[in-house]
Formats: sequence, structure tokens, C-alpha cells
Amino acid sequence: VGISNLVSGLLGGYTGSYIFSLTTFTYRSATNSRMVGAILCAAELLLFVLPINIAAYLPHFFFGAVLVFIAIDLLLDWLIHSFHKVSMAEYAIVWCTFLAISAFGLQAGMGIGLAISVVQFVLSYARVRKATPVSKGSNVMRGFHSRTVLAQAQETIAVFELTGYIFFGSVVQIVADIESRVRVDASTDRTDATVDLERGGAPNTTSSSAASEDSSLPTGYVVVDMQAVNGVDATAARSCFLALVQLLRPHGIPLCLAHVTPSLERLMRAHDVVSDDRPDECRCFASTAGAVEWCEANILLEQGILSPSVDTNTQLRLKSTAAASVACYSPRVGATDSNATSSAVAGLQHILVQFVSSPSTPATAGGTSSASTTWVQVVSRYFETEQIVSGSTIFRTGDSSDCIYVLESGSVTLLNTSSASAEHRLLRYSNGGIFGELDFFLGQARSFDAEAGSDCTLHVL
Repeated sequence: VGISNLVSGLLGGYTGSYIFSLTTFTYRSATNSRMVGAILCAAELLLFVLPINIAAYLPHFFFGAVLVFIAIDLLLDWLIHSFHKVSMAEYAIVWCTFLAISAFGLQAGMGIGLAISVVQFVLSYARVRKATPVSKGSNVMRGFHSRTVLAQAQETIAVFELTGYIFFGSVVQIVADIESRVRVDASTDRTDATVDLERGGAPNTTSSSAASEDSSLPTGYVVVDMQAVNGVDATAARSCFLALVQLLRPHGIPLCLAHVTPSLERLMRAHDVVSDDRPDECRCFASTAGAVEWCEANILLEQGILSPSVDTNTQLRLKSTAAASVACYSPRVGATDSNATSSAVAGLQHILVQFVSSPSTPATAGGTSSASTTWVQVVSRYFETEQIVSGSTIFRTGDSSDCIYVLESGSVTLLNTSSASAEHRLLRYSNGGIFGELDFFLGQARSFDAEAGSDCTLHVL
């Protein structure tokens, strides 16, 4: 004990010692007096001072009775009284350990008990739900029509949160949780290949006739938030994530992994989960907002609201980072947040009229009332148009909030620079967005920076 305390103290650990006055006898008899320690100290001093061995004159049955008492007390505590203090699985482990010690000895029995405990932990941990469906959006503020389209298609983006440590024991449960929430149209199956999962099965399929009766839209994207994941076993990379990729592949559903660290991305690439040769099947993102933003951009691309700045085949071939996930998209000329047939980018009046149109006469249907049109024409006279070059700062934190901005085309990023560590992106505005109004109406200085992510056309009020 002395050597252990010395080593533990030198290394900054805890010290420990035997306190002979705190015994099972004093605990059971509820003795709470200093006399116990004083009598014990006097007895030990006599044993040390007297020239004779007092213990030799004590009957052996006294020591035997004490040991039997302690043994019975411990057996009652752990084998009987602990029944209502632990779970049934833990209670069974206690009995198995006791029987193993009785049959094979102390060390072998403790080893068997430890092995049983490990197996029980793995089985119980594997049953805990690891994939929880959640509702998360991006931090992009889009125009009126884009928000309407995304609201209607929101259920096509299935977002799941993973928690804890992902290992071979939890793989089946994770795949089952995600599989049960993914809805696919049987007509979208692109191949006859089957996925060889341990549990078998396939996602929830919906036939064309059933789809007409069910208002739920089929899943188009699966986002897995791994922010709360403590680690991933190498076996889980293949048996879980590669299995998900293979499960979603026939239906053309990409798997988006969010909050992926560089080491985790290397693991995924090593096990062929993420591959540059198959960028349309699985990709990694720095955040969940970035992953959802990429999914939303693809939805708007399919609806003709956005157009890729490069070849259309690159719509699922963007870079992994969240910042680059929107760089390959630009507003489609003539389709900027409206169904206007004009070949020019929608102007200020067209953007404003969408916000003042009544639900019965939506602007997108061309049913804007004459009163709304007149009001917009009057208000638009008070705006000034500015052309902003990509990378320029529109305003900084602390500047005077003396105007409101309407973004006709391009993109603007709002940054929080108050943190001493690094810049944090709050929101990104695309064409048709209105920003800077909150600080303006509150009469306070700018609470964030605004930076042009691309060449922009701004209308300033």
C-alpha cells in the first residue's frame, strides 16, 4: 500500500489506504464514534509493545467465525439483496461470476465474469437506437419561389443522427433504422442487382399506383449526421456505410455523410465507401447544413430554378467541402425564383411582388393584383442598384444599419466574426433574398459581416 501510494502520488493520481476502524462490524452496527478508532489504535499499540503474541492465545474459531461472517454478509449483499438494485442482466452476471469462481478458482472465475460482462455490454449497446430521424435544414436564405419548392420537397431529404460508437454490433440496427425510413418508388430501380445485407430486405417500395394514393414523396437524398459519433470501427465502415451505399444505389439515392473528420473520411475511402470514381453515390461534408444545402441545390437544379455553371453531368460531382458545395451552381437566367418567361434575370419589381401577392393570386401564376403591382412600382423607385464584385465586403460588424438589401442575382454570405477562433458562416443568401433588415428595424449596428460570394446585383433601400 505504501509503495502504491508513493507511485500514485508522484504521478498525480489518487492515494489509498486501509482504514481499519471502518469495518463491516461498525457499518452493520451503525457505530459512529471516535472510540472505535481509539480502541483499535490502543490494541494495535499493545500488540507492538508487549513481548508476547496475544493473537496466539485467541481461539482459532474466533478468526474463522469472523471470516465466515464476512463471507456470508458479502454473499447476502451481492447474491440476494442486489436483486432490486441492478438489472436482470447484471444480476445474472453476478451469479455466473460467483459460480465460475466456485468452480474454477478466483482468477479464472473473475476472468469468465469479465468476459460475460463484455458480451452483455456489446449486446445491450447494439440494441440502443443509433440512427434517429431528425428535421434539419440548410442555412441558405433563398427567394420566394425557391423556398416554396423546397418546402414541398422537404420530405425527400431524409436526415438521420448517429450517436455513440459505431461498431459491428450496432450495424444491423443502424441499417434497419435508416432502411425503415427510406421511401422509394419501385419504378426508379435502376438495376436488378440485390444488396447482400445480413438481415436482407430492401427499402420501403411504393408502386406507381400506390404512389398516387399516398401523398408521401419518395426519398431523394439521405443525410447522415455524425457529429455525435465517438468513433467508427473498421468493420462498421464496410458492413454499415458501404452496405447503405449499395442499398441506395439501385434507386439513385446519394448518401451524404456530415460532420466527417479527415481521419474518418480516410477510413471511408479506404473501405471504398467514398470514391472519386463514384461521386454520385456517397460524399462527405463538413456540416449537416452544408450537406442539406447541397441536396436543396440539386432539387432546385432538377426544377430548373438553378443551372450548373459547368456541364449538367456534374450536378452530383461537387467537392466535399460545404463552401464548394454551392459554388458550381448559378441562378438560371429567366427562372430566378419565378416562372417568368422573360429571358432576363428577374428584377427588383418581380422579387418584391412575390412578397405582396395574396395566396389566392400568387405571383408565380401571373395573378398579381393591380394594387400590388402599383405599390411595387412606387416602392421600387426608392431603391438604388449596385453591382458588387465577388469577394467584396458589403458591410462589417459595427457599421451603421441605415439600409436594407434585396439580392437580385448572385450570392451573399453572412459571417460572424465576433469569435476569436475563426469566422463562422451564419447564413447564405441566394437570388431573391432580403437581408440586413433585422438590424435596420432594431436600430442597432450591424451584428455580422456581409460578403459577396459571387458577382451580385443588389438593390439598396
